[in-house]
Amino acid sequence: MTADTLLARLVPKVAAPEPAATLAMECILSPFPAVAQGLVDDVAKRVGTEPFKVGRIRAEVGEKDARPDLTVHDADGQVRLLIENKFWAGLTEAQPVKYLHLRALPDNVPSTLLFVVPGSRVPGVWRELKHRCSRPGTGIKLKNECAGDGFPRAQAGARTLAVTSWRYVLETLERIARAGDHKPVEADVAQLRGLTDQMSNQDVFLPLREEEAGDVRVAQRMNNYVDLIERIVERLVHHHHHDGFSKKGLRPIHGWKYSGRYFRAHDVIGGWIGIRLDVWLRHGVSPLWWKSAPNHEFSGFKGKIRDAEMLFDDAVVWNNELLIPIRLAVGVERDRVIQDAAAQIAKIARRLNEAFAEAPAPE
Repeated sequence: MTADTLLARLVPKVAAPEPAATLAMECILSPFPAVAQGLVDDVAKRVGTEPFKVGRIRAEVGEKDARPDLTVHDADGQVRLLIENKFWAGLTEAQPVKYLHLRALPDNVPSTLLFVVPGSRVPGVWRELKHRCSRPGTGIKLKNECAGDGFPRAQAGARTLAVTSWRYVLETLERIARAGDHKPVEADVAQLRGLTDQMSNQDVFLPLREEEAGDVRVAQRMNNYVDLIERIVERLVHHHHHDGFSKKGLRPIHGWKYSGRYFRAHDVIGGWIGIRLDVWLRHGVSPLWWKSAPNHEFSGFKGKIRDAEMLFDDAVVWNNELLIPIRLAVGVERDRVIQDAAAQIAKIARRLNEAFAEAPAPE
């Protein structure tokens, strides 16, 4: 249940929630070394690194294009923990690759880059972090991944990349404060919990700011997204005809939180491509998604949704639907975006066709 605190009521009306939460964290940790030490020790235990004696804690310092929310130094002045706080904002261009390459992060002692997000975003943010690290040219090889306990992490040399939830962080702080009889910290954590609970609620109505309500670029961007759908499918039909792409007899379909159209590929593989606001909100990555309903013959892999999910690193199964993000190219003209998205969809269709086209449907 959301705590109705002053911070929860005030921040969404007057400030960006992520910076406000970051400053609140700094105010909780910096004046109380024992509390900060307890949190650092608990994080070190969870990610499997050596604990360290906490020194200075600073908010929003770093290089120009990579400014972590919280920077935690050890007693010798070395940066040992970077904390990046998020609610529903996406990853920045610098995250996590440039952060892992920061000169501030030592490579001779263990250090950690930790993302703190709403609990429902943990799996999706982890998938996106891994995807970005795996891109050619990053120089990052993640090893010893552990993702089965709700605190996914992996090692990149002496550095650990990890994701956790606001709930974990605040429950840990609350426990430490209570054990040490730090009443002011308990009160501050309760305030921050109210804000994080409210911001983590996907259905909460965020009060509109005047600059948002009058910003027609929001409408322009949504129009751009919707316009892409038909153009991408048209490109598939005309430039990937050897893969059997067709929209004949199939139609667009729209609802309160989605807009898109059905198509067919390889005769037996079918899907829907479009904007899914609910999936975008929950999982991030992209506004554009491939969707298949595997219990329908049209999908091409009836009854094998989990088998299909395993073919893709970034696929999710939600409400018994297979959902695969179509990553939109950034910083390029529309034709390039369309071309790149169509190529991704063609690759998805080929992979599904290779895996399931010849497999008989279960009785």
